[in-house]
Amino acid sequence: MPFKIGFRTFTSRIVLLTLSIIICFSLITGFSVYQITANRINAFVENNLESLATAKRIAIEIEIKRYEEVLRSFVLPDLELIVESMLVASEEEKEALRQQLVGFMERKMMASTNNVAVQILDRDKNIIATAGTVDMPILGVDDDIIFQSALLRPTIGKPYFLGGEFLIDLAIYLRNSQNNIQGILVMRKQAKNLQNISGEYSGLGRTGETVLGIRQGDFVSFLTPLRFTTNVDQMEPYPITGDKALPMIYATAGQNGLVHSTDYVGAEVVAAYRHVNSPIVSNWGVVVKINDEEAFAEIKELRLVLFVLFLILMGLAAAFIMPLSITMTKPLADLESATEQVAQGDLKVNVPVGRADEVGRLGESFNKMVMRLQEVQDELTRSNEELSSFAYVVSHDLKAPLRGISSLTSWLSEDLAEHLEGDQIKQMELLRNRVERMDALINGLLEFSKVGRVKNPEAMTRVEDLVIRIIDFLDPPDNIEITVEAPLPVLMADDLRLSQVFQNLIGNAISYHPGPEGKIVVGCRDAGDFWEFFVSDDGDGIEPRFHGRIFAMFQSLQPRDDVDSTGIGLALVKKIVEDNGGYIHVVSDGVKGKGAIFRFTWPKNMTEA
Repeated sequence: MPFKIGFRTFTSRIVLLTLSIIICFSLITGFSVYQITANRINAFVENNLESLATAKRIAIEIEIKRYEEVLRSFVLPDLELIVESMLVASEEEKEALRQQLVGFMERKMMASTNNVAVQILDRDKNIIATAGTVDMPILGVDDDIIFQSALLRPTIGKPYFLGGEFLIDLAIYLRNSQNNIQGILVMRKQAKNLQNISGEYSGLGRTGETVLGIRQGDFVSFLTPLRFTTNVDQMEPYPITGDKALPMIYATAGQNGLVHSTDYVGAEVVAAYRHVNSPIVSNWGVVVKINDEEAFAEIKELRLVLFVLFLILMGLAAAFIMPLSITMTKPLADLESATEQVAQGDLKVNVPVGRADEVGRLGESFNKMVMRLQEVQDELTRSNEELSSFAYVVSHDLKAPLRGISSLTSWLSEDLAEHLEGDQIKQMELLRNRVERMDALINGLLEFSKVGRVKNPEAMTRVEDLVIRIIDFLDPPDNIEITVEAPLPVLMADDLRLSQVFQNLIGNAISYHPGPEGKIVVGCRDAGDFWEFFVSDDGDGIEPRFHGRIFAMFQSLQPRDDVDSTGIGLALVKKIVEDNGGYIHVVSDGVKGKGAIFRFTWPKNMTEA
């Protein structure tokens, strides 16, 4: 119908109410959006810094590992033997050994890149041999620290600038044939890879940077050039008890994490710090940081936008929401209450209709629907009563003459027993069998008509006990062995209907077994929301083309005179199983001796907790 402005149509009210709800919802969720977005931005910044810090630490550790590998590659048994020989050789022999040692070191230097010079010193710091471009001892400002450390383990000194190059000194001890330390090997290498790692600012904006530092005693100092202070050597070390350079203090103390603090220039930053783990360096740390102002600029902009939007939406919502909520709530609440009563089975309820809009017409339609449901319910009740009455009347009317015929045949057989011949006796017996089959057929039809219409009370049923009672009732012949695979579940179920299912399936397996000996198995498995029961036998089986036919009414695969069957049993089983929400099917190839397996499911939602 066409949309009309105003409050008289339900459509216009829905539009206006929806608009008001959206505005109100926007006001409420605006603050949530701010928190969520701010948290995401904050998490993104922190995760990015954490990832970069970890990547930088790994890159630095890899570079240090390369230094260690190059350093160790020089220390070979041949080199140590030459040094040992030089220390005890005469002056004439030393020069030849020195030339051999220098040649050895120069060849090793050519095998790797960024090497500047290599020197070998004895325990008294006397130079034994030098290879590369150097005209003075390699050890510089920290020579005593490096020398003493190198006597214990491979070690790395602080990087430094010399002649416009960024260099680093490495040292490792040398042992003699008695495994005693006889001196150290000192290597000078270009440290431009370390400089490149700390000088890479991708993903750190205008204010971010990577800082590599070291802790020495009660102070921390930086090892590589900084983004905003390139002359690291001129910077004073920071005390570990100070307020500045806190991330580096934490990192060089062996810690990993993230912190909001003040950096070395006094700016508020968010920084991720990592301790550099390596056996040849001590107290190194790396920090990746960015200024708070740049990192969280988007949060400030979002806060301003949401505040302005909040003021605008607040004014709009105030003009609509109050009158609309009063107008719309009452009729919808009446309709909801009436619907709940109908759901509970009360079909005499009516909703008040005093409006001419869509809500009023909906109320009228609801009342008509309830009236029609009441009529259908009454009609269904009458139909069920008539069907029940019809079934019992038909049963009585059909069974009365059957009982008369059965009695008559019995009398005739007794009175004329001496006068009846073989064929006549056989015909009388056949007549009695047909009467009994007709009686069983009527009983089967009555039971079939009750399924889904007559509800028996449910009770806790131990399926294993039920199956055993049925086997005792059927009294199978001695040549039939029936096995129950325990345990079978306990169900809240209609005991009678479940008994009919098992009785028909087990009874058919007994009746249709052709061999001198037979085996029947009853069992169960867990099938998720259902229990799947099965009854299997080792008889002739059922050909696949008959699998659908056997569940139809009045169908039997063998002549009725050969097997006592009404053709209703499996149809009754199928109806009971499906009425309880399950399904049934047969598995068989129709091969003699392999038999058939009837499987049916029963819902678990009726199982005892």
